[in-house]
Amino acid sequence: MPALALAEDKELDWTQGQTTTSVGARMAAGIDYKVARGLHLNYEAELRLTDNFSKLGRVYNTLGIDYKVTNWLKLGAGFSLINVNSTDDGWRNRQRYMFDATFSRKFDRLELSFRERVQATHKSYSVNLYQTPQTNWALRHRIKAEYNIPHCKFDPFASIELKNTLNAVNPNAFVYSTSTGRWYNTSPKYNDVYINRLRVIVGGAWKINKKNVLDIYAVMDGNYDLDIDLNKNGVSKKSGAAYLTLQDSYFFGLGLSYRFKAGR
Repeated sequence: MPALALAEDKELDWTQGQTTTSVGARMAAGIDYKVARGLHLNYEAELRLTDNFSKLGRVYNTLGIDYKVTNWLKLGAGFSLINVNSTDDGWRNRQRYMFDATFSRKFDRLELSFRERVQATHKSYSVNLYQTPQTNWALRHRIKAEYNIPHCKFDPFASIELKNTLNAVNPNAFVYSTSTGRWYNTSPKYNDVYINRLRVIVGGAWKINKKNVLDIYAVMDGNYDLDIDLNKNGVSKKSGAAYLTLQDSYFFGLGLSYRFKAGR
């Protein structure tokens, strides 16, 4: 950084962005292959429609493995290839690695579960490292309730999930220059931790037969992101302007997910 007159007591400037809302759909199909007792391999392909069902926003291809250690604990790992349709740059690829533990318990016909997942999402394209890291780390906490209705093939379920980002760019490392009226961050620190997503799902599983299951659900995603207005040199884009924007966005959608059970 060049020699600048710095203001040590300058408060962080931020503004509240305009809340955006979109609707769409999520459609998935996959196979769950039982290798041995408690051990399963699975694959799922998912399409996500946004912008009032008019745009294919994302495509997921996910491979996974899980093992039921006991009646109350299941461990899993997975890999996702994610294709994201960016408005400005077209299709871009990301890779996601996931490790999770699911704790569950049954109360007669009601089953409650808690899943804790750690994930790393790597962007295959170049990014502005002053705004975001190349690989995002996050914890996802999900609570789910499922109920088995006697003599009925449709079992309702509901879940709530929070996503906790672990390595966002920390704005407290920025400094303000009184001589230029701009904020600087030439050495970004990736240690800002906050909850940036709330997901609520309500639906049901239709057990067509022993091997075929169709999940039908409604989903709401609430995203609460901190947008950092710095250029590729780590300097605020406009003099005197707010360089932090609290951006809220909400997605409401319908979902269909088909699973085929195979193996032993």
